[in-house]
Amino acid sequence: MLGQDKQALASYAAMLELAARLTNPLVRPDLRPLAAGKPAVERAYAFLPPSAAHETNLIKKLYGDRPIPDGFNLADELIRRVREGKLSLEPRPESGWYDHQTFALEPLIVPERMPEARRLELTAAYRKELEGLFKALLALTRETHIKQLEVPAAGAGMPELVLSPQLSVEPLATYYLRRARAYRFVRGVLEQAFGKQALGQMRRQSPGGPTNLSLDEELRVMQGLFHGAYLATCDELGLAPEVRAGASGDDRALLRAWASARASDPDLAADLRAMVPLFYDIKRRKMKVWVVLGVTQKKLRASFAKRPVVKAVFDAGGKKVEANVSWDHSTYLLSYFVTAERYVSKLLDRTEFRAHCDRYKTTKAILDHLE
Repeated sequence: MLGQDKQALASYAAMLELAARLTNPLVRPDLRPLAAGKPAVERAYAFLPPSAAHETNLIKKLYGDRPIPDGFNLADELIRRVREGKLSLEPRPESGWYDHQTFALEPLIVPERMPEARRLELTAAYRKELEGLFKALLALTRETHIKQLEVPAAGAGMPELVLSPQLSVEPLATYYLRRARAYRFVRGVLEQAFGKQALGQMRRQSPGGPTNLSLDEELRVMQGLFHGAYLATCDELGLAPEVRAGASGDDRALLRAWASARASDPDLAADLRAMVPLFYDIKRRKMKVWVVLGVTQKKLRASFAKRPVVKAVFDAGGKKVEANVSWDHSTYLLSYFVTAERYVSKLLDRTEFRAHCDRYKTTKAILDHLE
């Protein structure tokens, strides 16, 4: 369309030339070559190309195709290169007004190169103030040209791999192993007392009546669940399980199956609020008790105190690839018991204590009203 309308093409060219002179040279090819009938040789053309700037040229040069390191400051890098003579801010014949404005700021960061330096001796503190002024004035200058200046994308040369701790259970391996051994111990005690066959016929008595599984099966399931939690924790912490732990891959599968259906586990839905006597204080004539007020939740944040070594990264097809690795934390919702230790004059059974909790509701009120 531009090629068929000479007036439109002339207006288009004038607009681009004015933009290039008022800001800076254009960084992408515009449509004028195509309008003149020349074959396309560029990968992409822009109807209204943006303009170049020292700071955007620098970020593209440094990190146009590779990750930007943490703590990188573009203004500091620009100043460093000017001071080291690696970057000149002096306008070129094709430079626009933005380059001239930037060049005017140069004395703020290299005052020792200016003619007036022969009559000036600047303190380090004042030079630091001038550096801050350079950054501020360059930012404000850029802001007045921002609709025309390029805002490039940088730092995305490699895929980003964000690593954070992955926990399926609380990372308490020894606790899980000891609980598994405790269930193995009690099963041995019961087998010795009643015999293996009888244990397979007995049922645990729950508040709702006998359980579906035999006592032998339940004890083996509990042992397997804690063995599974032990192995999961070892995997997630990078620990080698104890050879004599007695845990197996079946225990991992058991834990996964239970975890996927734990919302329907009747034991987890049980009301655990209770008052438990510890000792009687003769002088005070009161009983010391532990009280379990219920279960609440809080957030658990996990991060790497010592980051693992990343030896290799593979894509979904198993091919080794380069990747930019970064680190993050993981957040989990942690369930925990609310407990306290108190003196009381009267012991409450489960029904009485739960009614007391329902009446006063908050932890403080419940404890304040215990007699």
